[in-house]
Amino acid sequence: INPYVMALDSSLVPQWTYTFNALGQFNGITVLNDAVYAVGMVNGIGGPNANALVVKLDLTGAVVWTRTYGAAGL
Repeated sequence: INPYVMALDSSLVPQWTYTFNALGQFNGITVLNDAVYAVGMVNGIGGPNANALVVKLDLTGAVVWTRTYGAAGL
């Protein structure tokens, strides 16, 4: 399963979706000011072990930046 974020309006109609192209999951999602932050874990980026993943999206679902942190860098 790929990490996935969906924004819904007040009627629960999907407005946009974002999928990270790696196996893993988002464990926390929050909206701060004018951005959406999603934090989770993904497998196999730069090696066989799990990596921490942080993604910043704007309010339209466009990626502002992504960061991965491997076990050696934590």
